[in-house]
Amino acid sequence: MFPHNTGRTYVDFYFKYMLINVIFTKKNHFYMKRTICYLLGTIGLIFVGYIIAAFIPIDFFKPQFEPDTISKGQYYGNLVELLGATGTITAVIVALFLDDIKSLFKKVKFQVQLINEEISEEIGKGQGSTKKAVRYFHSIEIINNGNINADNCQLYLENLTFKNDSLKHPIKLLTKNSPIKWEQVDKDEVYIPRSGKKIMEIFYISPPQITGTPEQSGDPIPAKLSLIGADIEHEYLGGKWIADLCIYSSNCQPFKFKVEIDWNGEWHDRQKEMNNMIKVNINKI
Repeated sequence: MFPHNTGRTYVDFYFKYMLINVIFTKKNHFYMKRTICYLLGTIGLIFVGYIIAAFIPIDFFKPQFEPDTISKGQYYGNLVELLGATGTITAVIVALFLDDIKSLFKKVKFQVQLINEEISEEIGKGQGSTKKAVRYFHSIEIINNGNINADNCQLYLENLTFKNDSLKHPIKLLTKNSPIKWEQVDKDEVYIPRSGKKIMEIFYISPPQITGTPEQSGDPIPAKLSLIGADIEHEYLGGKWIADLCIYSSNCQPFKFKVEIDWNGEWHDRQKEMNNMIKVNINKI
């Protein structure tokens, strides 16, 4: 049942309200997307409701026309106005948020994983038949599985904590606010093409050293851990390091992930033995 002009009043009020809401939320990406979803959902429900009422042979859902409330012509006139208002608000949305609407279908999709499950080793030169590692390291690859390029990508180490069995609470070691240099290009900002990837070394371990002179040996220096370019103090060796990292890009949402390194602080000269000392995991935050 439709009272005279009531349909037009409701339609005009609703779409004017939603138009104002769209304009004032344009600068807020989250609320803008929510408003678009509301509008598209409302438009869809209107059409579905009309189709159900007009074509499904159930008397309860069919529109009723009574001479003392609204005529058939007035009903279809209101319907035309509704379609016109819907078209107007849709055109406004497309004009204001064309790029955002495209981003719903074209977007960057990051994936981060270890290059190898086992730690990699670097063998020293000129060691003869006895080979020893002079460095162990682990690298990750950042893959863009989306359908557009990821522009202006920066990698940040946002937090680094350390814990072991002797500590009651984890210790926050550092917060590095500047972007990390990408390998091979020595830049803090790169682009990752679709189906492409970038490689980043997340940590390396150097062997123990012995200080002193040829006549007298000094105190041994434990193996050194360097994580994302940050040297870890010897007092924080033997435990678990948790690094919170984030990839920022100009055309996608920040991608946060966590790297956990569990190492007991021991050093072995070959990869086979060293693999038993270290465990590395990556998790999306």
